[in-house]
Amino acid sequence: MGDFILVAYNNWISFGWYCGTGRGTLQYYHFGDPGEKQKMFQDWQDGKLKNSVWHAKQFEKHGFSSKLFYKSYIYGGGLDVSHGSRVIKITDPERIFTEQEDIDKYRKSKEALISVKFPAK
Repeated sequence: MGDFILVAYNNWISFGWYCGTGRGTLQYYHFGDPGEKQKMFQDWQDGKLKNSVWHAKQFEKHGFSSKLFYKSYIYGGGLDVSHGSRVIKITDPERIFTEQEDIDKYRKSKEALISVKFPAK
């Protein structure tokens, strides 16, 4: 858990944080979502979150936790042969991104995961 991965779908790719498996799926948090939710939580604490009643209710209920993160999944079991051509572990994510915006998004996402004690590597 916590590894940064690349997932291939048909003709596009997605990045994320590996969460585990269950019900025949591989599950991961979408790449930028933890950092975005942390910013929203901070805005909520500062009284600036006005356009999302749903998020405000979730922050009241859970505080800032991984329950707020968007989890994606792909079918086929764990990191085995069925996913072998669709999922790869990225060992040095900051080296694959060419845009500073993506590097910043990765770093903020990692910080948010660490703050909720998710084992981001």
